[in-house]
Amino acid sequence: MSTEQRTEEMLRTAAKLGVKSFRMNYFKYDLKQPIWEQLLAIRPKIKDLVALCQEVGIQPMFQNHSGQDYFGAPVWDIFSIMREYPAEQFSFAFDILHATCEGGKSWPLEFNLVKDHIGAAYFKDFKWEGRKLVTVPLGEGQVDPKYGEMLMKTGYSGPISLHVEYLEGNPKDPAVLKGFREAHARDVKTLKGWLGWA
Repeated sequence: MSTEQRTEEMLRTAAKLGVKSFRMNYFKYDLKQPIWEQLLAIRPKIKDLVALCQEVGIQPMFQNHSGQDYFGAPVWDIFSIMREYPAEQFSFAFDILHATCEGGKSWPLEFNLVKDHIGAAYFKDFKWEGRKLVTVPLGEGQVDPKYGEMLMKTGYSGPISLHVEYLEGNPKDPAVLKGFREAHARDVKTLKGWLGWA
């Protein structure tokens, strides 16, 4: 927990205002140092955070990211710690874009590993341009639509967050804002189809 960011004060205030969960900060590995020792060093930090959150009545959620040095990118590392806690105490803000980017065809394996600890489901899509990840409208990239069906089959009823990170331009421009609204409506329609809500 960060004294500089006033973590404890912020969490206590959020809980008093009725906030039930939050996306916690992330960790990065130093690739010049042994990875396993760094993973072990993160464990007590998470233990302290979960203990504080239990005391004040708020749930920390960890968003998985993709990248060569992100803790949680392979999902297995963070879950080796998360599995020690009930889902209501510590869970994922599970990001299917990053799980697909990191897992390729093995994303169903990662999903099945963590499915009982998903506190929020993030939906967004991407494609590869060479070695660069580029976000695209939902349904136009690498993310498998079957994920939505698999999520619903677990009985999931938590928050769903649709990300439209591919949008560019100044939203103060009426023409750009109109395009943003149309893109959002299109992605919502796609998402409803994936979830079986259409």
